Amino acid sequence: MNNLIMRDELYVEGLDRFCRNWLRPDYVAAEIGVFAGEGSAILSKHVTRLVCIDSWSKSYNSEILVGCENAQLIQDIRSVTVDIEQAEREFDELAAKLENIIKIKAPDNVIVGLIADSSLDAIYVDAAHTYEAVLPQLIAWRPKVRPGGVIAGHDYSSDWPGVVAAVEEVFGRPQEIFSDTSWAVRQSA
Repeated sequence: MNNLIMRDELYVEGLDRFCRNWLRPDYVAAEIGVFAGEGSAILSKHVTRLVCIDSWSKSYNSEILVGCENAQLIQDIRSVTVDIEQAEREFDELAAKLENIIKIKAPDNVIVGLIADSSLDAIYVDAAHTYEAVLPQLIAWRPKVRPGGVIAGHDYSSDWPGVVAAVEEVFGRPQEIFSDTSWAVRQSA
């Protein structure tokens, strides 16, 4: 049973809409930043294979708020101490039920070099939230997505200005932004 659900109905609705509008059942996708697998459960319903990459770092609690500009959100998150090992166990339970998920436990900046260019149909980035973290992720992972593929992520909002700045620096304004703050662009052909 998932005890670490952090997202509300708006999140589920927005992410599901992204998936229905942008992904296809024959896609191979990567999710960068997985936590307990809330997003993985939704994404995996819309693709043939989902590679889930997360380090499940013990420093999660100190890192999750870096870059947040919403005082209420900061207060809400600080009121909960997250057991990152429990989050990984919950992800493992989910992944065991879904045959199309592959788990990779490692920092994404280590894994990206092992992924062939143009080998993915889509990526979804929801890891760190600072400009300094997101910009190099987008630059490193962009070549891994085939021409015409999908590059997307989460937290495109004024709460996370570093995410917005990095996305706009690499792609300009996203082609679509969803109610859960997911964003998406189509890779140039």
